[in-house]
Amino acid sequence: MKKVIALLILALPAAAYSDERILSFHSDVRVMTDGMIEVTETIKVRAEGHQIRRGIYRDFPVEYQDKIGNTYEIAIDVIAVTRNDRPEAFHTHNA
Repeated sequence: MKKVIALLILALPAAAYSDERILSFHSDVRVMTDGMIEVTETIKVRAEGHQIRRGIYRDFPVEYQDKIGNTYEIAIDVIAVTRNDRPEAFHTHNA
């Protein structure tokens, strides 16, 4: 029994320490002649399931205002989401 308790106590620091973070982020942006843009993001994440359980979130502003006060809303179309070069389920949400 003492050995089990000792092993649990030794394992606690390892369980409490999780290295979950974004390891790298790269963004390629193409601006088309009609004003449309195509953005490809490559994000490498280390997730051990402690804090990052359901993937990562991306927030994009979609409402802008010009110099004279006109408000514009842009549309975002997700072309694909992949993990390890395989299609990944995703969803969008308008706040």
